[in-house]
Amino acid sequence: MSHYSTLQDYQFDADVRDIRGATLYGQEEKKIGKIKDVVFDHDTGSIRYLVADVGHDRKVMLPVNRLFRAAADEDAFETDLTDAELDHLPAFDNKVMESDESWKSYEQLHRSSIELREKAAIREEKRDFEEGPVMHRKGSDRIVTPPEGPQGVPGRAAEETRERTIPAAELFPDRLTNKFTSTTPDAQKLTLVPDEAARIDSAAYGTETLGPRWDAFEENLRTDLPKIRNRCGVCAQQQQRVA
Repeated sequence: MSHYSTLQDYQFDADVRDIRGATLYGQEEKKIGKIKDVVFDHDTGSIRYLVADVGHDRKVMLPVNRLFRAAADEDAFETDLTDAELDHLPAFDNKVMESDESWKSYEQLHRSSIELREKAAIREEKRDFEEGPVMHRKGSDRIVTPPEGPQGVPGRAAEETRERTIPAAELFPDRLTNKFTSTTPDAQKLTLVPDEAARIDSAAYGTETLGPRWDAFEENLRTDLPKIRNRCGVCAQQQQRVA
């Protein structure tokens, strides 16, 4: 049966930069702490959480899917969790991993804390806006969703839509043949994608990299799994039961 634990004081032999000690940034490139450890699967070596020291002798777990490579420092990391969400996370202590029961209870509490803050944020956002003919922020006359076209003129919107319709033939690359010597894709032609859109798509499909420091560390962790298991009392008991 798979179980999770932290590295604690385990040191790697290979000359690879350990992510333990890396700076952690929050919103608006604000430094919020340091990475102290990782919570990983002893069967696969996959990292499930980071343990971060956020100050005042307080450590919290951060889900890997809420972690990104920092824009301010390529060897650092950042999280999209807000200060309020971090404050509401339960404090982490290695003692919660001493048994399956205590770990499951703590992990459930951790998940619930994030979900509750996310739901609260949605409610707060809804309270900040008023809906009517035009949506606007309370106490402000700024339009969030401007009116679309003339109001109260039957059939006018459909007519304007037809006037703006672009023939399908004009959407094909043939229109660009006078701009390029060849429309055949090759290494000299680039496909431009907005950074944020590309990042969202990559994260959604699990392809976004956290950088070479993360990749090297995780590979080294998987390489050292046999040594790590030899130091683990739970793994030793499981091996004895199998034997």
